[in-house]
Amino acid sequence: SGGVLWSPTLIWNPPITLFLDVGLSGFYGLEKSNDFQQLSYDGFDGNLYFDFYSSLIYSYIKNSIGAVDDEKGITASLEASTAYTAGEIYPSLVGNLDLGIPLPINHTSIWLRSALGKSFNNDLNPFTRYGFAAFGNNYIDSWNAKQYRETYAFPGLTYFDNRYIESRDFGKLMLDVLLPPIRYKKLGFFNLFANWTQASVFASVLYSQNYDPTGGKNLQYLDSEIPNPLGISPFDPMWTDTFVNFGAQIDTRIVLFSLLPSTISIGMARAYDIITEDSYDEFMISLKLLN
Repeated sequence: SGGVLWSPTLIWNPPITLFLDVGLSGFYGLEKSNDFQQLSYDGFDGNLYFDFYSSLIYSYIKNSIGAVDDEKGITASLEASTAYTAGEIYPSLVGNLDLGIPLPINHTSIWLRSALGKSFNNDLNPFTRYGFAAFGNNYIDSWNAKQYRETYAFPGLTYFDNRYIESRDFGKLMLDVLLPPIRYKKLGFFNLFANWTQASVFASVLYSQNYDPTGGKNLQYLDSEIPNPLGISPFDPMWTDTFVNFGAQIDTRIVLFSLLPSTISIGMARAYDIITEDSYDEFMISLKLLN
């Protein structure tokens, strides 16, 4: 694999920023999408795969003194990408908009996070589908501790249990409430101590629309003894579904040897399939190394 990326800064007037990313990547011997490795389809040839992408990212964030997380402002992004493989192109478009409003209690705020995505090709392969599941944290991680805010996270569902959302087009809305942090004057030892603990609670709804050009023959429950919970006709290629979830996450900042800040995260969530009325639970624990 290899690629080139151009990332000019269009606006730099903190706290207002606007960034542009334009890139081209190439992959050889690829068996799955580099974005959604959990999605796999038999018979798909992706040996030579190119991905052209561009994005605009705007941010205007303001925080009060002593904040441990973003408390007020707006972030927005728009990403357009086009995959090319086996003589076909697969364009897609994803947009995000987050709005934050502080509440009367210090360091408490409420955020409305939204995302829309569309794939413009009906072919069934990993480059035309979006996958949603889980908090998104690894047991040992280096990314943001609050991965549940990411576009393709959906706490409650898990890829490991083969219960995730696969979508060609989607709309997602999340309500995220940040609670005031608890600060510690003296908790721990000289070389290992905690600074603060902060909790957040959230709820989201995801509308998913999918298209199967085989008329539903690729759906697992139409090829096995599993009941058809959505009532989809084997000859109807289009179907929609709606999922909701709610959960909470607690983050604790710890410091090792006074120089290595890390974050321990614990989260729990429950997700519901509105149509089938099934529910799913997920428990998450993660250690984010370094700040």
